[in-house]
Order: sequence, then structure tokens, then C-alpha cells
Amino acid sequence: MMERSEIAEIICETLYTRHVAASLASVVDDQARWTLISGSSQQQTLSDSSPSAKYFQGFVGLRGIANFCRDALQIASGDLTGCVIRGDCLFAFGTLRLQAAPNKKPPETNFAGKLIWRRIEIISGEFRIMWPFPPDVDSESSCRA
Repeated sequence: MMERSEIAEIICETLYTRHVAASLASVVDDQARWTLISGSSQQQTLSDSSPSAKYFQGFVGLRGIANFCRDALQIASGDLTGCVIRGDCLFAFGTLRLQAAPNKKPPETNFAGKLIWRRIEIISGEFRIMWPFPPDVDSESSCRA
């Protein structure tokens, strides 16, 4: 069985590699709710109607996150720089690099994530990306809960 920090690293890689590891299927609850939030938003509270948040569900939701990060945010690469485990919560943080124009340095931003476990399954995940989300993008694979 993988350690929680290893699982967190694989999930965070979904943000910047466009790959969802099949090994995660056994640790993600079918009803797990995933939230992506734009940290550049002025809105301090989350609601299901928030334009700065995107919602996904279950293991399939990880594919939705990967697609949104690739297509809408154009994330090219990234690094997990650390994680902290407290009880059933794991907090992760890192750096993301977006696609750049030719001969330009790629813009960089940060992300922070929180994963919540129930026993051996992840039941909730939230990632705050410090970059504005396109206003008219609503991922087809997102599931509003």
C-alpha cells in the first residue's frame, strides 16, 4: 500500500502532467468531491455557483481536473515542493509553469492542496491555483455536487 504522501504526489502531478495514474482508482472514493479554485479571485467564500471554482467527482473527476489544467489553464509543468500530514488531512503545495510564447520564460504560479481521507480512501480534495480561470470555461467533465 502506498503512503499518503506518495498518493498526494501522484494526485498533484495530475495538475501538470495530464496523466491520471490507474493506481489511484483504489484510493479515491467514488463520491469524492474535487474542487479547483482560482486563488486570484476576490471571492473569499466558496459556493456551487462561484465562477472561481470548478467541481469534479470521483476517480473520473481526476481526469476532468487534468483536462481543465491542460486545456483551459494551459499548465505545462510543475513541482510538488512539500506536504504536511495532520490526522486525516494532507496539505500539499508547489509550483506550476504555464505555456509560454516562443522565446519567453513561462509564467509561474503556486498551488496549494488539501486532501481528506476516510480510512484508506480520499473523500475530498481541494486545490487552489494562484492564477485566474477563464471566465467562460465550464469543463464538460465537471460534476456539480
